Formats: sequence, C-alpha cells, structure tokens
Amino acid sequence: MADATQPKRKFHVWRVLTVVSLAINLLIIGLVAGAAYRFKEAPPPRDLAARDVGYGAFIAAFEREDRRDLGRAYRAHMPDRKQVRQEMDRQNDALLAVLRADPFQPEALEALLNQRQSRLNAMQMQGQELLLNQIRDMDPDARKDYADRLHGILTRGPDRRDRDEKGRDRDEKGWRDRK
Repeated sequence: MADATQPKRKFHVWRVLTVVSLAINLLIIGLVAGAAYRFKEAPPPRDLAARDVGYGAFIAAFEREDRRDLGRAYRAHMPDRKQVRQEMDRQNDALLAVLRADPFQPEALEALLNQRQSRLNAMQMQGQELLLNQIRDMDPDARKDYADRLHGILTRGPDRRDRDEKGRDRDEKGWRDRK
C-alpha cells in the first residue's frame, strides 16, 4: 500500500511546483507588460492636431484653480445655454434639409456654414479675450511657469499622469475629484 501512494505523492509535488512556477512567470510577464505600458513614450505628434487650431493647450496649461476661474468667467459671459442649443438645433435641421434637397443648392449650404462659422468665431473671440485677461493678471513668475507648462503640452501633448482614468486631478494630497 505504501508503494501505491509514493508515485502519486511525487506526481502531486511536481504538479504543485509546475503551477507555482507558472504563476510566478505570469506575474513577471504582467509586471513587465504593465511597466512597459505605463512608461511608454507618447506617440509622435501628427502633422496637425486639434490643439494646434484651438485654445485647448492654452487652457490645459493653467493651474487647476485658474482653469476653474476661466471656465466660470466664460460661462458668465455666454448667452443662455438652452437658447444656444436651440439655435444650433435649428441650424442643424436647416443644414440637413439643404443637404437632402433635390436639386442641391450649394449657395444655401455655404450660407448656413458661414452662419455657423460666425457664431463659432464670436464664441472663440470671447474665449480669447478671457484667456488674454487671465494671462495679463499673472505675475511674472506665474507667467513663466505657465509658459513652461504650455511648452510641454505643445511639444509632447498634455501630461496625462496628473489625472487618473476618471479625470480626477492629482495634487500633493492625492487624487481629488474636479469640482
């Protein structure tokens, strides 16, 4: 009877050792893959990105509280959101009707696109004025720090390590929800 259990026990030990070895190998592979994912370099910049034609990079370069102040000021100067949304919906309906019309009238489409562009230009000019005021109010050291952050964003893209996957900001006290 002792002879029958001896080979079974050796088989059991080898099975345990194989499972432990596999688990250690998977752990090491996971650590290496996780480190490679976390520390991978940013993709090379495209020829033209959204940050090149708008003010997103300029806003992202502000400190958290300055971004909040700028957003509050922008919302305070904007017309009623509901009214703006209704106007956009009307323009979209008109645009779709022009696109579906037979015969197609390119002049009508051009007029609608020009209206849309005029509205966007007005909103962008308002944002630009608020952005300029915010920068004007900075002291020289704060403006230099802002320029350094902006340079980093323009050359490498926004640093995502200061936010987690839920969009929460990281500060000296840890992760915090944006308010």
